[in-house]
Amino acid sequence: MAILKFRLASIIISLSISILVISGCNENTKPKEAPKAPVKTDTLKTAEVKIPIDTLLTDFASIISGIAPMKNYSEIALSQGWLNMKNELDNEWALVDTNKISKIKTWVPKTNYLPQDSLTLFYPFAGGDALYSNCFFPTSKKTIMIGLEPIGSVGKDLKADSSCLNYIKKIKRALYTSNRSGYFMTISMNAELHQSDLNGTLPLLLFYARRQGLMVSKIEYFKLDSLGTEEITTQAQALGVTVTLCNPDQTHKKIIQYISTDISNGGLQKNIGLQNYIKSMDGKFVFLKAASYLLHQTSFSTIRDLILTNTKTLLQDDSGVPFNFLNDSTWNVQLFGKYTKPIGLFAGRIQPDLKKAFATKAPAELPFRIGYNISHNEPHLILSQKK
Repeated sequence: MAILKFRLASIIISLSISILVISGCNENTKPKEAPKAPVKTDTLKTAEVKIPIDTLLTDFASIISGIAPMKNYSEIALSQGWLNMKNELDNEWALVDTNKISKIKTWVPKTNYLPQDSLTLFYPFAGGDALYSNCFFPTSKKTIMIGLEPIGSVGKDLKADSSCLNYIKKIKRALYTSNRSGYFMTISMNAELHQSDLNGTLPLLLFYARRQGLMVSKIEYFKLDSLGTEEITTQAQALGVTVTLCNPDQTHKKIIQYISTDISNGGLQKNIGLQNYIKSMDGKFVFLKAASYLLHQTSFSTIRDLILTNTKTLLQDDSGVPFNFLNDSTWNVQLFGKYTKPIGLFAGRIQPDLKKAFATKAPAELPFRIGYNISHNEPHLILSQKK
């Protein structure tokens, strides 16, 4: 009996040891999980956060540009008057797309002047042209436009009556020359944009933005301190307005700033903050079109110098920076289109050296009409890139 108890005890001990050994072996021999890569919380947050859309502002931009709104202004959108206006705007935009946008977008990649990343575009003497700046510089993350026309505001309380249609007609009329010829007429713009309801450039910016498929995120008025730092302010005290836009899937932001001010030497002398703001644009791209040859005058020498300072690429016609400032060893210059002379109104601004350069290089014609010189069939562009 004692022997039996002893054998049972031995068996139990042996089993216990085996279990412990097997357990230990399993713990030591089972494959270990690879350490998980640290989670980049910043990347996740960036991917998850979408740019907010202001539905009311976007719908306002939609109504004035002839696009069906998302949820506001339904009474207007269902009215026959607005539907007729929408049809007119659609037809007008189809011409703009066919004759301008599509041709420019096909031409731009052939010039090889656009960087792969986003850029800051400086566009003085712009008026309300948020169309061509985006066509020629589609990768611009921020476009800073300057003009003499007032900033304006948006009247979001549109009514389903004749007042709404009259408002849209005024916008349509203000954009007519730009859509057809590729530039704004300063005299007519001054009259169009000083009306009590259409009181500035902002509605035109929203029209062009919405027609190009962009949504409105927010609108903010700003001023600049003496160092050129932006400060949010009221419309009454504003130097300019910032329109923050995004694509429909809310992943890419685009900012358009419009500044209403005089940028002659006298005007800039009174606005050191704006001078510093322009100086802070390092590696900027500059666009000049139908600029009234103001940069040919000594009274605009300050803004001309600011344009050329820290500029990476300058795209312009002959009305911008005089050719003799670019025709040297610091710039690579490419010519497109045809040039022999300015229009009669600016006959005194002919540039013999530019005429000679066009005659010598005989560049290919532009596939689109743009600028003053379309009146004598000489649309052209001058592309200058800093070496």
